[in-house]
Amino acid sequence: QTKKNILTILKKYNCNLDDSLTSQSIIQSNESTLKNCFTNVNNLEDIITALEKESTNGNTWAKETLDTLFKLSPTSLKLTFAQLNAGRNLDLKGCLEMEYRLMNACLKAPDFREGIRAVLIDKDSKPIWTPNSIYEVNNEVIQKYFNTLGE
Repeated sequence: QTKKNILTILKKYNCNLDDSLTSQSIIQSNESTLKNCFTNVNNLEDIITALEKESTNGNTWAKETLDTLFKLSPTSLKLTFAQLNAGRNLDLKGCLEMEYRLMNACLKAPDFREGIRAVLIDKDSKPIWTPNSIYEVNNEVIQKYFNTLGE
């Protein structure tokens, strides 16, 4: 109701309205896709499968999202998924400790150096991730990122 009132006032005074005021946000326009793909999932593979299904059905947002995800480090994607799940059960101190452990482990991982090479050194934007597919990322390896550092 408030948005409608604001738009009415702006129209009354002939203010130029840009599309962001009058159109739905990306989240609003893809609400059902977001729910289908990101709720009640057990792992990253479930998200990818759901996005692929949406994309096959002609959903351009799902296709663009998949294209973006497939450019990223598969290990980092799976690590982020695990981190989000772990973090929901932690307090702030626990989250900060987890972040510190993950950051230290990521700095030692090959994908960190490869990302720097592809973006900053060679600037070819063609990283060669190890492994190069989320289906090849071992969950035991992901769990090692969460190991304590002796702190």
